[in-house]
Amino acid sequence: MKLRTQLILIFSTIIFLSLTLSIFIVGYESVRNKIRDADNRVIDLVSLLHLIKKKVSHEEYKDILSSLISMKFSTGRYSLDINRIKLKEKNEILNFRKREKIQGKERVYKAIIKDREGKKVYELNIFYSVGVLYRDILSMILIFIIAGLLVFLLGFVMIYIFSSKLTSPIEKLKKGMEEVGRGNFKVKVKVNTRNEIGYLAESFNSMTKKLDEAEFIKTVFKRYVTSQVAEKLISDRSSLKLNGERRSVSILFTDIRGFTKLSTILPPEKIISLLNTYFAPLIDIIFSYEGVLDKFLGDGLLAFWNAPLNQENFTFRAVEAALDIRKKVMEINRERSERGEVVVDMGIGLNIGEVIAGNIGSSKRMEYTVVGAPVNIASRIQGLAHGCKIYTTEEVAKLIEEKYEVKKVMENVEIKGVVNPVNIYEIIGRKS
Repeated sequence: MKLRTQLILIFSTIIFLSLTLSIFIVGYESVRNKIRDADNRVIDLVSLLHLIKKKVSHEEYKDILSSLISMKFSTGRYSLDINRIKLKEKNEILNFRKREKIQGKERVYKAIIKDREGKKVYELNIFYSVGVLYRDILSMILIFIIAGLLVFLLGFVMIYIFSSKLTSPIEKLKKGMEEVGRGNFKVKVKVNTRNEIGYLAESFNSMTKKLDEAEFIKTVFKRYVTSQVAEKLISDRSSLKLNGERRSVSILFTDIRGFTKLSTILPPEKIISLLNTYFAPLIDIIFSYEGVLDKFLGDGLLAFWNAPLNQENFTFRAVEAALDIRKKVMEINRERSERGEVVVDMGIGLNIGEVIAGNIGSSKRMEYTVVGAPVNIASRIQGLAHGCKIYTTEEVAKLIEEKYEVKKVMENVEIKGVVNPVNIYEIIGRKS
């Protein structure tokens, strides 16, 4: 059942029940008022009889009571019948009863008359019934029904108009959701209202926009693995082109020593578990310093800073990440050693320099990476590091020596592809 039909049925039912309840309440109050008025008349009659009793003889008073039984009091709203009168005076009890059958529910008014000293003089009980209570109610109900039908029809029209205005934008939202279900995240809903439905439509449009962006990010993450790259692509989708730019970056290489030997000793499941044990916290460290995880190199990884987004202190970010990585690897080794499990030795290499940063590959598969001599140097010097040591170049050492303790460990090292020999330094740690 459509929402419009439900609204019409609900509000129509409310109107019908309201009218029915109104008729019932008015009818009930009308009957109560008639009975209340009849009771008051009986009370007045008792007061009148008491005054008469003072002025007439006992026999005349009995005649008056007897004549009341044959009388019928009628008004424009109801009829009042005296069915029975019972008089208790001293040791005498007199009953005056109507011969015909009593009509309606019998009511009784009991009056005890006392003297000034509070002693009972006599008791007068009047039994009566109130008739023709519903004479005017039927005509009133008829008027209510006619008026109710008119109100119902008017309400029906207003409800129909209201429900149409209410459900029309909801129908648009429904169609929009169907489009989203079919994968069309570019759909927009136009609702020209400033109420909750309008806000809902705005929220829907905002949602579809975010879904469109999420779908784009989803596609991007098939090619890229870092949030930094994704942010750049969201702000500038043209960066998906196969191009590059020169950027000064800091490069971090890590590699597990003796991994080839380990892979021949341990089963594949153990090898994968071992790599995940070490790489999972390392990735968290790199991301905590807002680095870009470029790629995994089997038993190693490459990360860099200051591309594709500009970053302040990108060299120090890389150094801090390297120190935390060394600390974490040593912690993992200590825990695994205590359990009698295999531990690893890792080398860490760090360098800075100008590289080409950009997309490499094709339109179907591409990778954002950095290439250049500084990358090759970082890779070579980490290959010389053992015992979880951090090796870096003289250029980095001079840049960080005020904050970090460094020492020269190798001099004039020949590196393939690099013209001039390289001095290699070890980063010991932070200076106090």
